[in-house]
Amino acid sequence: MLVIRMERATVGHPGSWQLGPIDLQVERGSFWGVVGPNGAGKTTMLRSLVGLLPLISGKCHLSGGAEKRGGVSYVPQRDSLDTVFPVTALNVAMMGLVPHLGFGRPFGWRHRRLALEALDRTGMRKLASKPFRQLSGGEQQRVLIARATASDPAVMLLDEPTAAMDVDAEREVLDLIDALAKEHHIAVLMVSHSLHAVRQHAERVILLNRERQRIRIGTPAEIIGSDVDEQTFRTESSLAQPTVSEEDA
Repeated sequence: MLVIRMERATVGHPGSWQLGPIDLQVERGSFWGVVGPNGAGKTTMLRSLVGLLPLISGKCHLSGGAEKRGGVSYVPQRDSLDTVFPVTALNVAMMGLVPHLGFGRPFGWRHRRLALEALDRTGMRKLASKPFRQLSGGEQQRVLIARATASDPAVMLLDEPTAAMDVDAEREVLDLIDALAKEHHIAVLMVSHSLHAVRQHAERVILLNRERQRIRIGTPAEIIGSDVDEQTFRTESSLAQPTVSEEDA
């Protein structure tokens, strides 16, 4: 089932920069990697996908559950969170259910049950009462994934979910995301600088470079060749190729 369709879409900031056109079709249960150098436009594109930032031109349509309140969830980078605030893992998971609350209504027993179920899916139920700030990096990421899936979303956006993790923790978190995508038919779009992680888990890849005005969409084998530099993604041989749309890839 299709959840995101972009047609000749141009993203960016009017008067500053823009990148496009982008033609894209994302189905539920699919796993997408979004790669490119710093400042390539990755976050801007994701914000435009879900309507947080207006398109400069073109169309973007959400369907298949993504258009509903709580239909799109977001997992931020761990280093962007303030872990000083004294909340438990369960409190964090329950935050993912805010879209289901009526105006001014508090959390109830049903929300607690749904949050515990989400923690159970990520293997964190046993630590539900532990302060979030006392969890390890991998444990915190699992709680954030539980928060993102508590509302039964159609689309999950992840911003560098394995940054600063060791190899084993990265593999465990990505395996978890992969399993959730397939079991719950969630479309995953993951921004990552780890080309290895993208090669191993993504079915499709979006490579962006606004400096060079390049957009490429295809399979990991098509997009991430051995000549793409792991740190900068800027090699001429890889990026100086024609723009490819989803239909052409």
